[in-house]
Amino acid sequence: MEKLEDILREGLKLMGQEVAEDALRRFRIYYERLTEVGSVMNLTAIKGEGPVATLHFLDSAALLRYADFSGARVLDVGTGAGFPGLPLAILRSDARFTLLDSQQKRIDFLQDTVSRLGLKNVECVCLRAEEAPPEYRESFDIVTSRAVARLNVLAELCLPFVKLGGSFIAMKGLSGGLLNNAEACYAFMQEHPDVVPIWGIQHEWELDQWLELTERNPRMTPELQAVIDHDRTELSGDFCRSCGYCLPCAAGIDIPQAARMAQLLRRAPYKPYLSDEWREKMHQIKNCIHCNACKSRCPYGLDTPALLQKQLADYDAFYAAHHND
Repeated sequence: MEKLEDILREGLKLMGQEVAEDALRRFRIYYERLTEVGSVMNLTAIKGEGPVATLHFLDSAALLRYADFSGARVLDVGTGAGFPGLPLAILRSDARFTLLDSQQKRIDFLQDTVSRLGLKNVECVCLRAEEAPPEYRESFDIVTSRAVARLNVLAELCLPFVKLGGSFIAMKGLSGGLLNNAEACYAFMQEHPDVVPIWGIQHEWELDQWLELTERNPRMTPELQAVIDHDRTELSGDFCRSCGYCLPCAAGIDIPQAARMAQLLRRAPYKPYLSDEWREKMHQIKNCIHCNACKSRCPYGLDTPALLQKQLADYDAFYAAHHND
């Protein structure tokens, strides 16, 4: 198993970024803090050196390819466990970062972590974006946010903070990562030249796929548009994006996965989700105490308890029909 430092060193090299040993030391401390405190506070559902290095640290660092951070003043809205702002601050000591979050416990975690990392270019502020003071308006060279809210809401929250000529980078997955036609995604993004896509790559075959698409450069066709129209219909309404802001769950329910199980069963290989382990996880929904904490935290305004009950009924019907396949 590769060490976190090796993964970061290689990943940043592929991005054209040099990484100092001192930065790697800080990433190690950050990872240990996430492991130690994150399990108690449920800061992230992603565990292990490889997944954290790839899906949190390198994912955040990818922004360095799409904006000039030299001497920039950067605002990270809804930073959560510090993504993407804190990894960027580790890598770019010449930029100044303000990490904004509405939950004091997250800010406490970040302030302690920043202190342990010895970073002098990071400010952590407990504040809702819509309640930010006037001096924040048009004050930042770069404003970024990962997940947090629907794109139209996110743009309304973040764009007022961007300086004239500055950049707003919204790290938003297309439909929660459940789109399964890469060519349709590529053609769609080609129709929006003002939007720079940052492709999420978790497997080598996905990289090969995107390299092939880049070379072939497919454009929109009626057939691909039909795929997009179908996706829009299926992935709208009470669709869970699996952002994880609903956690922790008092009943121990794996909400980010359980709340979109119907889509996972039909858009991914379904057999892994019909295992005894997953059946037990889904039936954990019966233990919901209807405290509505998850509902109050959902940035998409979903009625999460009702959605979970709906997903369990669908899961049981699908399981009955397919568990012997």
